Amino acid sequence: MAGRTGSRGSALAERPLGALLDRLAGAGAGAEGEVSVDDLLDRLGRTSFTTLLLTVSLLVVTPLSTIPGFSSFCGILIVWIAGQKLLGRPHVYLPAWLRRRSVSAEALVGAIDRIRPPAGWLDRFTRPRLGLLVRAPLRPIVVAFTGLCGAVMPFLEIIPLTSSILGAAVLLVALGLLTRDGLLILAALVPVAVLVGVATTAVSLVT
Repeated sequence: MAGRTGSRGSALAERPLGALLDRLAGAGAGAEGEVSVDDLLDRLGRTSFTTLLLTVSLLVVTPLSTIPGFSSFCGILIVWIAGQKLLGRPHVYLPAWLRRRSVSAEALVGAIDRIRPPAGWLDRFTRPRLGLLVRAPLRPIVVAFTGLCGAVMPFLEIIPLTSSILGAAVLLVALGLLTRDGLLILAALVPVAVLVGVATTAVSLVT
């Protein structure tokens, strides 16, 4: 068991997104019909807040975000996980109604397969740099940023792609924290700037 855990930890460190996708695909392949949040927690563990943030944000940028209510649900999860991280909890606690939510296993595996190429590119790109952004005192501010992005998602779900843009920002932050790559955290500002630009344009067109 120790050897298996060590090999998983090594894979996650060397190719975090690829290893995470493998574990999510394993949860989907081993399920019959539906995969619940509880199933994913059992597969991923409940102590790694960053890995869980990465997982939820990864799902938001997949085609699963087209399912009505899915982006709002993921936004709530991001707020919940980030909030507990900021409060210093030792592990993630989720209420039963959140743990019971599920998605089609077939849809999950299909969505994962579609994002493997860009995930592989990101894995090759990441490396430790700009460490100031991944350490205290800035790290809590960065985690709070992910919670803010999650909080906005439910309000923007009716606008196409906006939740996926915010999900991309959380994804970059979570991956940056996991790999200690501060450049990715800076890059997370790009999707947010795009979203602000889109919102500004939409408001100007309406008015």
